[in-house]
Amino acid sequence: MNQREKNKGRAFGNDKDPNFDLDSYIEEKSREGQAQQQAPEELPKDENYRTRNSIAIVVVAALMFLWAFDWSPGNAYNFFFGSDENAAVVSETGSGVGVGVTTPPVPPMPRVEPVAPVAPAEPVAPVVSSLDISMTDYLIELRNFGLLSDGKLSTFEARQLYDAGVPISYIHQIDDRGWLEHFSFVHISEFYRNDVPMQYLELLEEAGFLFEFSFPAITEYYRAGIPIDYLQNMDQAGYLNELSFPAITEFYRSGVSNDYLNKMKEAGYLDDLSFVYITEYFRNGVTTEFLDKLKESGLYDDLNYLDVVDLYKREN
Repeated sequence: MNQREKNKGRAFGNDKDPNFDLDSYIEEKSREGQAQQQAPEELPKDENYRTRNSIAIVVVAALMFLWAFDWSPGNAYNFFFGSDENAAVVSETGSGVGVGVTTPPVPPMPRVEPVAPVAPAEPVAPVVSSLDISMTDYLIELRNFGLLSDGKLSTFEARQLYDAGVPISYIHQIDDRGWLEHFSFVHISEFYRNDVPMQYLELLEEAGFLFEFSFPAITEYYRAGIPIDYLQNMDQAGYLNELSFPAITEFYRSGVSNDYLNKMKEAGYLDDLSFVYITEYFRNGVTTEFLDKLKESGLYDDLNYLDVVDLYKREN
């Protein structure tokens, strides 16, 4: 007898139902347990929970979309809502939808003009002295004559004199008069270049002006032909130290007298006016009284010397 037949006569408790089948009962209970295990759990019906899940799904999908097309959030906004700066173009292709993004145009690069190559600087030509002697022999002779020493000429000064073409004989004349210790090589070179004679320098020394004047002043006075007595008169009037050497030179060339300068000084115009104004006023006879009249009327500061000369000629 099999197990199923044996179980037919079994009963539980006081239940003595002769038709009870134990195997059928066990099989039925087993099927009910499996059905309960396979039934899915009922999801909560909370509406807020469902909304949060939906938003999360949309955000994840959007991020995946941006990542796939390598877009920034700004480009995505311009694609869906439009923009004046970026334009999105959507075109259908055979395999799907293609999206192309047009970025703003890149500004053109400024034009760079080609730079012309710089020509190499020409080598400086060595100074050629006008002397028919080499510099070495020039220095040797100066040393033999005792002129190349600390108290007179340095080697540097001697070389500069050689380049300026100053002969040794001219240096001898300067040294014989005891001036070499007082003059620099610039003095000697300028005096020689402008042919300032020794006699003119001697007269300046006798008048006490040789070491008081600068070498440009001495050169200019000699070139203008200013005699020593004119300089002495200017010195006695107190103008030699008060006026510049260009002013003294111009007054001498224009014949401006000391009397006119004295009147200008007494009226207070000598320090106020340049030598050009004074020279033009002297040439045209403009008096200090006329200048005083212009100053009283308030026109003096508004007029240049041409205006003053013109007004003076019209009224005189």
